[in-house]
This record gives sequence, C-alpha cells and structure tokens, in this order.
Amino acid sequence: MPQEHSSHCPLHTSTAGEIINIISTETLTKRYRRDLGIDISLELSNAKTLVLHQCPLCKLQFFTPAKEGSSEFYQQMKQLPWYYPNTKFEYNSAAEWLKNTTTVLDIGCGDGRFANHLPQCSYTGLEPYSVEKRPLPNQHNIIYQSLNDHAHRHTEHYEAVCAFQVLEHVKNPALFIGDALKCLQPGGLLILGVPNADSYLSRLVNFTLNAPPHHLSWWQKETFQHWAKAFTLKTLALQQSPVEDWEKRLYWMANATHFLSPGSTPHFSDKHHWQIISTIAYISAGLLQYLPIKKSATGSTLLWVAQKQAS
Repeated sequence: MPQEHSSHCPLHTSTAGEIINIISTETLTKRYRRDLGIDISLELSNAKTLVLHQCPLCKLQFFTPAKEGSSEFYQQMKQLPWYYPNTKFEYNSAAEWLKNTTTVLDIGCGDGRFANHLPQCSYTGLEPYSVEKRPLPNQHNIIYQSLNDHAHRHTEHYEAVCAFQVLEHVKNPALFIGDALKCLQPGGLLILGVPNADSYLSRLVNFTLNAPPHHLSWWQKETFQHWAKAFTLKTLALQQSPVEDWEKRLYWMANATHFLSPGSTPHFSDKHHWQIISTIAYISAGLLQYLPIKKSATGSTLLWVAQKQAS
C-alpha cells in the first residue's frame, strides 16, 4: 500500500496504528476557508475522510491519507503575516548548541532568518518547498533543491543539520530523517523543532493547522526516544519551549476549552456542542491573552537535539 494511504507507522512499518480520530474532509475544507481564507479542496481531492492514528510502539500520531501540502498551498500560507514569527524559542536554543559549529544546513529555511543567529557559521538554507525553481534572492545562502538530491550531492558535508517546524509537514518522516543524516558528518548534531503533542495543543478542538495538508504527524518526547534508537542516534536534549508571545491566544484558548469542558476533548469534531465551545474559547482568549502566564507553563514547541554516531 502506498505510504500516503498506509495506516502503518512510518517507522514501525509492520505495525498498524490505532485510530484516534476521524475527520470529514468537507468540514476541514470549510474550516480552512473560514479560518484562513485558503481553499484546500484540491489538496484533499479523492479523500472523504482523514484518519488520525497512533503507533502503539513509538506513540507517533499520523494522518492517513497523508496529504502533503503543495508548493501553491505553502505560498498561500506564507502570505499570512503571523506564519513566520520573527523570534522563536528554537532559534535561540539551537544557536546555543551551535556555538562551536562551522557548517550548518537549515532544511525548510523559509527566508533564512535562522542565519541571523549564526554569525560564526557557514550557513546553507535549503528550501525544497518553494514554488521558485532557482536560487532565492536573499542575502543568505539559500538554494532550491529537494532534500534527497542535496543529500546525494553533499554526503556527510555538514557539522549540523537543522529543521524547524518541518518534520510534521512531510508524508514520510523516516525518509526525511534518513536523508538529513546523510548530509551530517559523524559526531554532528541533528536539531529538529516540532509542535509538541504533549502541550496545550492537544486540548485545542478543531485546530485547523494541526491537520492535513498542513500537519501530517504529531510528535512527543517518547516518540523521539524510539526514533533515536531506530536511527542509532544519541539524544542530547529534548527541550520544551515556554509559552511564546505569538502563541498566547492559542494557550488561553486551550485553557478556556478545558474550563468549559473539563473532561477529555476530541481533537476534531463536527458536533455543534464543540463548535460552540470553540467559539466561546476563541472569544475568551482574546481577552485572556493579555494576562501574565506563569513561567512554568509549557509552550507548543519541542526541540530534539541528537548526535550522529560514528559508523
């Protein structure tokens, strides 16, 4: 069965995922259009439902069919003013790990703003998802090329390989990590930032961006521990972000949802009851976002730092 439609874990390919949630693509398409002004009907063509599974072994949660967003879809996303925050927890944290690093590859680099945190490095930004099929006009070293092609041409070239908020967008994360490791020197650092499935995100109901064609998989600490073993990597850190400024409204939405319905919440639901709760939570969060947040509160980002072992 093709990867897009397989209900088996992308890592444990012989293990079927347990069904967590079923989503109507018609409803999801309406939500994308209403919430973001983006038409995803062609992105989800030929699929009436999306199924969210969880691997019983590594706890990775993943959608089938794995409808990866097109270049045109991401061009529309990039037009949203909040899509690329100017400051990110993962940039600052990763830069600390890379103080003594010379060569860095940044996969899915966008406009290359992570380079500003690495003045001492030889920075290469890889943008496989741009509509442009030529080098991007930018002061940073950004190229258009697939990760697979880059891995074949730059085998064991970099001291560090990073990808921030990229892994959850690809239909085959095992292939992605494998190609990233081909680019990495033995002893080098692999640094991946993803949305944290163990954060408040799990309490948001009908959060459009947490579903295809945007997010295809959900990650947590336990998942990375299993994947580290599979790829013979040494995990150096699993860091959770604090609540950042750009996500305060989402944080309070999740808390308002839990207050309105203290029991377990579905990730996605067509029921009118949850539509009402989501609306009330959104309005409430507009006021609550100006309140101080305790320092111990966990934000939505999980940063995995791992070291490639010598073969």
